[in-house]
Amino acid sequence: MDIPENTLSQDELLKLLQDPSIINTFEKPKIEVEWAEAQKFERNWWVTYTAGHPDEIRKNDIEARFMMVDKGLPGKSVLDIGCGPLSLLQRVKVGTGTALDPCHYGELEKEYEKNGIRRLYKRGEDLSDADGKFDEAWIYNCLQHVLNPTLILENAMKVSSIVRIFEWTHIEPYEGHLHKLTPELLRGPFIKEGSGWSVVYETTGRYFLDETMLEQYYVAIFKSTELKITSIDLYNI
Repeated sequence: MDIPENTLSQDELLKLLQDPSIINTFEKPKIEVEWAEAQKFERNWWVTYTAGHPDEIRKNDIEARFMMVDKGLPGKSVLDIGCGPLSLLQRVKVGTGTALDPCHYGELEKEYEKNGIRRLYKRGEDLSDADGKFDEAWIYNCLQHVLNPTLILENAMKVSSIVRIFEWTHIEPYEGHLHKLTPELLRGPFIKEGSGWSVVYETTGRYFLDETMLEQYYVAIFKSTELKITSIDLYNI
């Protein structure tokens, strides 16, 4: 059996070199192999093409405005799940910022250090209480790339009191994008009976990214029912 090396961790590769007979223990499910290839595609796309690309910054500005964080959230601890190399935390003022993404983006990572942003190199599926507790978790233009969107949403609920989401929806999977996202999928964990969460704000719509590209989007703000909101200002809940 042949296993692409880029689907194995460094520890797995070392063990395999030491004992080739254990190769069968490293067989990956098809979705994991597809995910590894999607991550490789995504990293190469950013590093070789879009460094500082104005189109991506413009999309980020759209996402920040729709999630109602463009004015900043001073004093709040924020986790950006699936940050990529161009996190909103680099341009939106918050109290403390943590950026999570399993990929390392080379020289582009210096922006995190320069802005005092804590960086976590891990999958959202592996997020846990050990990584900290946060006032808010932000998920934007992210979940089409991941292994398990629902698990990431559930993990965000465990480590934060507010989750803000902006995702482009109803786009068929293609290279680097494993999932077709829908509002039903994205709101599912939050509205499930007994979830302990409620909807603060939710909407869908269409947006022209350029003269020819009209994309559908989903925006939502969810909060833990344990969080007592005393203000209706969605910019600073």
